[in-house]
Amino acid sequence: MLDVLTTVEALNEARMTDRRASWLVTIGITVMAFVLRVINLGFPHKVIFDETYYAKDAWAILQSGYERKWPDPQDDRNAEILKGDLSGMLDEPSYIVHPPLGKMLIGWGEQIFGMDPFGWRIAACIFGALMVFFVIRLARRLSRSTLVGAIAGILVTFDGLAFVMSRIALLDIFQATFAVAAISALVADRDWFRHRLSAHLRRNELRDLGGELVDQSPQSRVRTLAISHVIQPARWQQQSRGSSTPPGGGCAPVDSATWQGGSARTTSQRCARRLASTTWCPAMSRCARPAAGR
Repeated sequence: MLDVLTTVEALNEARMTDRRASWLVTIGITVMAFVLRVINLGFPHKVIFDETYYAKDAWAILQSGYERKWPDPQDDRNAEILKGDLSGMLDEPSYIVHPPLGKMLIGWGEQIFGMDPFGWRIAACIFGALMVFFVIRLARRLSRSTLVGAIAGILVTFDGLAFVMSRIALLDIFQATFAVAAISALVADRDWFRHRLSAHLRRNELRDLGGELVDQSPQSRVRTLAISHVIQPARWQQQSRGSSTPPGGGCAPVDSATWQGGSARTTSQRCARRLASTTWCPAMSRCARPAAGR
C-alpha cells in the first residue's frame, strides 16, 4: 500500500542535510577548475580571434569610458600592443556591437594585470570557474544529491568548450555564467519558499489544536483569551493602524441577549476560533466577557 504524505511532509521530504559536505565539495571542485584554467593563461602570447575587438574595446572603455577605434591594419596594431605600445588608439568612437558589461569586466583585468594576454583573459578565467560553482549548486538542488552536483561540476570543469571560453577574452563565458547564476537563484528561492511554507503550516496545525483544546475546556476559555490579549496587543495595534476594517473581520461585539440561554457557548466558541485564526481582535474584552445584564 502506498504511503500518503501530508503537505508538510511532502514539503520537508526534499530538505537536504549534508550542507557542510556539499560546500566542501563545491569549493574543492571550483578551485580545481580555476587552477586548471589559470595555468599558463597568457599562452599563446598573441591576439586570438575576436580578442582583437574586445580586448581593445575594454582598454578604451577603461581609459575613456567608451569604445574607440584603432587604425588599420589591425595585425600591425595587435603586434604593437603585444610589445606594450598603446599609442595607436584614436579619439574617434568605434562601432558598438555588444553591451559594455563584458568588456568592462575584461577591462578590470587589464587594469590590474596590464594590457597583455593574461590581463585581458583573467576575467574570463574567473567567470569560467564561477560557472562551475553555480552548476554544482544548481544540479545539487535539482537532483537533491550532492554526488550528482559534483559529477555535473566535474563534467563542466573538463568540458572542452567551457574550458576554451574560460581562457580567451570573449563575451560568451560571461553570458553563460550569469544565466546559470540566475537559474540557480530561482531554484534556491523555490526551496526557501517551500521551507517557509512548511514552517507556516506547522504553526497553523498548532494553532488549530489550541483552538480545539479551548473548545473542550470551558473553564479556561476566558483565561486563554486574556493571556492572548496580553501577549499580542502590540501586534494588534500595529496591524490595525490606518485600517477601519480589521483583517479577517475581527470579533463582533456581544450583547447581553446573545449570552442568554444556550447561545452563549456557541458565541464564545466562535470568538475563540476567530482569535486563533487572526491576530487582530478589536472587541477582545467584549468577546472575553458578556455585556452588562448577563
